[in-house]
Amino acid sequence: MLKNDWIKLINAIRLRKLSYSGEDGELSYYCQYQKKENGTRSYIDDNDGVNYKHEEYDFHISQKNPNYSNGSQQIFRLTFIYGHEIHPCRPKLASYPLEKIIKSHSQEVFVPHIRILGYGGGAFGNRPNSYSQDFLYKSGFYAAAFLYAFDVQEPRLQLIDREWIVIDKQMGYSDFSVYFMNARVIPVKLPIPKFIEPQKMPVLKLAEAVEITDTWGFYSSSSDDYAEVARSLNEIRKEISSQNNTD
Repeated sequence: MLKNDWIKLINAIRLRKLSYSGEDGELSYYCQYQKKENGTRSYIDDNDGVNYKHEEYDFHISQKNPNYSNGSQQIFRLTFIYGHEIHPCRPKLASYPLEKIIKSHSQEVFVPHIRILGYGGGAFGNRPNSYSQDFLYKSGFYAAAFLYAFDVQEPRLQLIDREWIVIDKQMGYSDFSVYFMNARVIPVKLPIPKFIEPQKMPVLKLAEAVEITDTWGFYSSSSDDYAEVARSLNEIRKEISSQNNTD
């Protein structure tokens, strides 16, 4: 995709458009807004419970013509959860803080965040062991775009020799597929950034070592498509090794 296509996608996510879809070569993607009503939830200090609602913005990318010979379709998905509301069934208390809702699972939080499910393949439809390197490579760009849309500073993504590295303060460096296949809560600070005006952004710095211009695309084999990489993969491995040796 070209720079303007990426900006349109990022703007659609930032605006939480009711629905937005597109195609990128052999891939198709869509975004969708949903209002979730979870019914009555148990609540500390109020046995009658509370009615709980929140909003979701889902992103999903998959193959247009999947080959099921390996038993599964290649999918990548992320969900932004926000707008949490509770309404007491029979008000008794002066206030009803969100954090007193009794969680339905250990990963549930009541602050704006990007959720990665803790079952199946996490952000992937299935465990990504059988996914092609090409699909994982392209999924990284969409993960970077989703994080960029909400100005997420942690984790950070870096592209090195067609491999995505995830940089997280708590975990250090992780392989892209390993990081996104496990349950995670990525906090999002509000307000959501305003939409981008394409004419005012000649270069879109989507992630570390990735700069997208009007002539950039997935399918060019030229290394000039990417920003100069500050460190090689071997240097990162050496740093990881040295960190482990000092622990």
